[in-house]
Amino acid sequence: MKKRFITICLTFVMALSGLALVACGDDSSDVNPYESYQTTLASMRENKTLFKNGTTDYGMESDFYLNNFYDKNAEGIKVEGNQNYIFLTAYGLNYINKYYTYLSDLSGYDFSGLNSALESLTSYLPVIDLASENIVSADQIANISVYRSYFVEYEANAKELINIVFDNALALSDFLINERGLTAGLGTETQTQEQITFYIENEVLYAINDVRVILMESAKGKVLTGNDIYDGAVKLLSYYGGLVTNNSYITSITAETMADSINLSNLLAGERTTTRKANSSFSIYDYENDKNILLDGDNRAYYAQLQKYYSMDNNFLQQYYNYLATNIYE
Repeated sequence: MKKRFITICLTFVMALSGLALVACGDDSSDVNPYESYQTTLASMRENKTLFKNGTTDYGMESDFYLNNFYDKNAEGIKVEGNQNYIFLTAYGLNYINKYYTYLSDLSGYDFSGLNSALESLTSYLPVIDLASENIVSADQIANISVYRSYFVEYEANAKELINIVFDNALALSDFLINERGLTAGLGTETQTQEQITFYIENEVLYAINDVRVILMESAKGKVLTGNDIYDGAVKLLSYYGGLVTNNSYITSITAETMADSINLSNLLAGERTTTRKANSSFSIYDYENDKNILLDGDNRAYYAQLQKYYSMDNNFLQQYYNYLATNIYE
């Protein structure tokens, strides 16, 4: 196993040597990571122990469906792990796989944020790959508790992978908006369907990332069914996951409609900033282990903000979904 781990590490180092050299240099800002994305995604696709082609919840197809992601019950029967992990991994990598192609032939931009995020991903891949290899090997072990301990490790590594993948997706989104200017002209008569698609898919990315923050950070990747914020986040994931699968926009989205959409998105972004502050200071996992933390006034305020954003009737993400479903998607 140790020999295989070393081999995996060497494979990634050799395949991504261009990125590694950049990372060790003085400045990666002018080095386009397009080829490094291409190599990394191809390597991930070819890793059949870690990934397979499959259909996630909500009907989303992906080459990045977590493979061998199975726990065992008390009778020793294999049960597929948390579907939220599978969907979030596949969704984030699908986004990267689609939009990294927009980097082709670009020069003269600041690529440092992309290179930093991609380096984190490539550095972590041997870790998650080893966890997937271990669970395959453990399947031959009769002791269920030993197998389950390996699955706990695999699940923890998958949680970290999800967070790193979303860091990459968000870095790519920021670059294409702020550096590449792909949304310039949106909401005017010069807007294009490509701009509309990119903008809406980015807004969905931000909303799904909001859900990821609850499931993978605030809940620490644990199932907290019965907690209103957790349950609200899971429900919202099904809504936005449905939009991803739908992928069919109203035939003619006018400049006026897009201008309204941008205004609404900006309002949501402001509320997102406030919610991020609550998320950074309050964990629903900690709350479920000690309800007394709400005796603190600040914690009550944080919890109330999370409820407004995720779980109350007509919460902010629910309202935004309703708008998209009515005005943007068929």
